[in-house]
Amino acid sequence: MRVGLAGLLGTGLWICAVYFLEVQGPPRSTVVMEFLLSTVVMGLVRYSPRLAWMYVADRRRTQRETALRTVILGAGATGDMLLRDLVQSHEHGYRVVGFLDDDEGKWGTILGGRPVLGGVAQLPELVERIKVEAVLIAIPRLPAQRVRDILSLCAKSGVRFKILPVSFAYLNDRVSASMLQDLSPEDLLRANRCASATRARRP
Repeated sequence: MRVGLAGLLGTGLWICAVYFLEVQGPPRSTVVMEFLLSTVVMGLVRYSPRLAWMYVADRRRTQRETALRTVILGAGATGDMLLRDLVQSHEHGYRVVGFLDDDEGKWGTILGGRPVLGGVAQLPELVERIKVEAVLIAIPRLPAQRVRDILSLCAKSGVRFKILPVSFAYLNDRVSASMLQDLSPEDLLRANRCASATRARRP
């Protein structure tokens, strides 16, 4: 948006200069072409180095033998921010191949260059079909019962699970790969015991 506004401002100043200098103005098609070309050039100058670096970093991760084929659960704003951090950072071993989301309206769409492959129920199929090795849960305030359901889908597959902490949802922190926490069935069992003990103490 800023690049587009800068291009529009530059074209406007050029037209004003031509008007006040009382020189013969260019055809309207030339004005449109100047705006489009200048905006494209500014965008290339601004974003090409960043995009090139991100492409190289992603290729390096892809070529690593230890890179884990990964899907992100949640194709919303949180999942998008997490993917951006993963793409821009080289201090992790995740190779994101797509998203999963229960919103059917998002199925088949592209988010951050990765496809939304389907719903969470399709996770076991994807583990077998495209060899998914890690799952990153990027859904704020996901209920414990829903987390248990997700873990049970891949209980025997050996898939690694990581989840964003609950504090992110309340503090609205910037999402980064370093925030991800390991998740295992034992964690949920401990949470269930704590919740049961809390309910038992209530009058």
